[in-house]
Amino acid sequence: MFKAPWKRQASAFTLIELLVVIAIISVLLGLLLPAVQRVREAANRMHCSNNIKQLALAVHTYHDALGKIPINRYGDYFPSPFHGADQNSQSWSWLAVLLPYMEQENLYRAGNIPQSSLGGSGVMATPIPLFFCPSDQATVNQVWTDNQYMPGAVAALTNYKGVMGSNWAWGDWRNKGTLNHHNIYSLEDPFWNGDGIFWLNSWTFPLRLTDIADGTSTTLMIGEDIYVADTPVGTGGTGYAPGGSWVESAETILTCAIPPNVLRPNGQTYDFSFDHNDAWGFKSRHPGGVQFAFADGSVHFVSDKIALGTYRAMGTIRGNEPVAEY
Repeated sequence: MFKAPWKRQASAFTLIELLVVIAIISVLLGLLLPAVQRVREAANRMHCSNNIKQLALAVHTYHDALGKIPINRYGDYFPSPFHGADQNSQSWSWLAVLLPYMEQENLYRAGNIPQSSLGGSGVMATPIPLFFCPSDQATVNQVWTDNQYMPGAVAALTNYKGVMGSNWAWGDWRNKGTLNHHNIYSLEDPFWNGDGIFWLNSWTFPLRLTDIADGTSTTLMIGEDIYVADTPVGTGGTGYAPGGSWVESAETILTCAIPPNVLRPNGQTYDFSFDHNDAWGFKSRHPGGVQFAFADGSVHFVSDKIALGTYRAMGTIRGNEPVAEY
């Protein structure tokens, strides 16, 4: 009978060989992961840029249809027909009235915006994908609970906010204007009387694109913000964050008086528990800067290292300031 030749059994890996293989795989993963993260962030940044571009185009379409830029209906200043600023008011934001111009007309009509109260609309907790930057936690959390302006309410978030200008009367930012509690409605108060496009009282003076005397190609209109949960006074913070819902006027604006991505003194990325006033500046999760839509509809990445004077000049609509290269 024929017998097959004897074959030697293959020996198993030794422990040393196994450790060498694991070490090689670890090194390869260490080299690969940063590249994967860079590719992912590049894709996220492009997605975010497209979102801001769509919002800018919606503003232009709204302007073409109604002859004005969308207004904030903030109701906590006197006189105001909007009955306060919380969920029982009609303090609808510029983003809310923009819904029909970004393929969200059904939601706009379902909520009876802007005639209904925020809470009575039934839509304030509805997340809108276009309002989320994929690099930020807002896209995961999606809703905001019990914030400063709407206590006890649940409202959907936004990463995109309007530029209310560069004037500042609320403490530090180093210092653009001075704080005077007896005259808070001065030209230095960006909420009452902003020098940008989307300040809180903009309902008193609806803007047209032709009112942007500094030029639409050099005037910032919409920028980014990040989601960080509120830190109430007494729990380590100095106050509440400005909020992040798309429905309420005060939660959809920020200022260029404060540098983009302002840092804490210890060098860590800014968080809301450090300084309530600093929270009113534009922020993003993109390394090195913040994406903005300009008033002409173009989108650009603005570096953290931009000169503060240039940045503030870009936030105003008719300051006649020279804008250097950014």
